[in-house]
Amino acid sequence: MPLTPADNEPDAESLCVYFWMWDVENPVRCCVTSDALRKCGQVVFDAEKSIEELFITYRQQIEQAASLKYDRGYVDEHGVLVTSNDLGLRASPDAKAG
Repeated sequence: MPLTPADNEPDAESLCVYFWMWDVENPVRCCVTSDALRKCGQVVFDAEKSIEELFITYRQQIEQAASLKYDRGYVDEHGVLVTSNDLGLRASPDAKAG
């Protein structure tokens, strides 16, 4: 069952922005990495925006990616994690593996 957006403000933390979605009547905690948000900003030259502003700008795509992951069973006790790969963004060629 696809998730639907919850009417709430995102919770921005240092490595992730947390937000809630719904599976019918069950809330599902979701998270998009700050790295994924920064990469979104780089793609369309929004690099000056804050993490929260980037989340709001790309919220629909982020929620769609979270719902797809959830439907495919990629959820654990912490919820659904959305990364740059889930948003179709790849690391730059000069990025160093960590």
